[in-house]
Amino acid sequence: MRAKGFTLIESVVALAILALTVTVVYQIFGWTLRHAADQRHRDWAWLTAQSLLEQVRTDRSLTAGRRIGRTPQGLTWETVVKPAEVAPSAVLQVTVFDVTVKVSWGELPNRHIELRSIELGAAR
Repeated sequence: MRAKGFTLIESVVALAILALTVTVVYQIFGWTLRHAADQRHRDWAWLTAQSLLEQVRTDRSLTAGRRIGRTPQGLTWETVVKPAEVAPSAVLQVTVFDVTVKVSWGELPNRHIELRSIELGAAR
């Protein structure tokens, strides 16, 4: 007559399956947390870059130059304003600038947002 219950082999196999399942769930949970943190940094960088570009756009005395800084969230930013390479025109009586705003986070090279724009400065 066979006793009711599980054999040792059945118990070991069940524990192995359970351990494998818990490991996979733990890995997925960890990836989700890392991805959410990276997305939060990307959102902050995007908003910061848009804000910096808007500051450049509202500057009535736009001049060539470079500014750098750091946000309270730990993002580093750089704004570069340089004269754009455009053909001279008798009709166009303003200075044209090439504006680049770059916001970075972390040490990896692909952790940045970069916005570029062409802006008009004061009349020549």
